[in-house]
Amino acid sequence: MTLEKRMNAERAGDRKKGLEEREKGERKMNYREMSHEEIEGTRIQIQELCICKSCLTWDPCAEKIGFCFPAVGKNRCIKKDKGCICGQCQAAAKFRLNQDYYCIIGPQKEKWEL
Repeated sequence: MTLEKRMNAERAGDRKKGLEEREKGERKMNYREMSHEEIEGTRIQIQELCICKSCLTWDPCAEKIGFCFPAVGKNRCIKKDKGCICGQCQAAAKFRLNQDYYCIIGPQKEKWEL
């Protein structure tokens, strides 16, 4: 095996290990270092667990959910705070997020290393 192939294999192994650690919530998520596939996979995981639509503050004009994830961002439709259920969300628990009102203030920057 050439040095280049070995280095590529090591990088792939590191990415796989990073994904596994992120799934377990064992380390911070470095959004800037995530590949397109990692971003999309994480976005899907978060949106599958998301409870945004059951929140009183939810505004149906927002087509997206999963505001705790940087690729989604905040909900620009929300005009009035009617309460927050972010702390009850399984996505927040899985990714060790501890902020409220992601829909209004956006993703937790230090957790995603932004």
